Amino acid sequence: MSWLLNSTDPLVVEAYNRATSWMPETADFQQSGTFCCARCSLAFWRNYKVGNFLNKDALITKGLQALTDNRLGDGTWRRFPFYYAVYTLMDLNLDAAQAELKYARPAMEKFMKKTRLNAYSQRRTAIFQKALELAN
Repeated sequence: MSWLLNSTDPLVVEAYNRATSWMPETADFQQSGTFCCARCSLAFWRNYKVGNFLNKDALITKGLQALTDNRLGDGTWRRFPFYYAVYTLMDLNLDAAQAELKYARPAMEKFMKKTRLNAYSQRRTAIFQKALELAN
């Protein structure tokens, strides 16, 4: 746990354990690797990945099947917010996440070609540049 919060303070460790104790016991997640909805599944995967949980990679990989099952054929997914999905996949460091980044490559490249610069597009462009490097 100290690697996550960079702390060995017993109060910090106890607070972390209390805050995350429910996560491995979530019935839906244990069965499908997903949470209540697509957006929450993405957030859950990101938090679960950095946590100190048993079998986390296997459970997240099981959940990533939901992305594969919801592919639209153009590099995007049904239900899953595109930018947040790409951002999440970059941090998971799993073969299934890598496969989804490769799938998303055409949509990211399309965005990069047609984007107009503003505060949001600059951030998205930076994320896509990093994601495209990871998708190789």
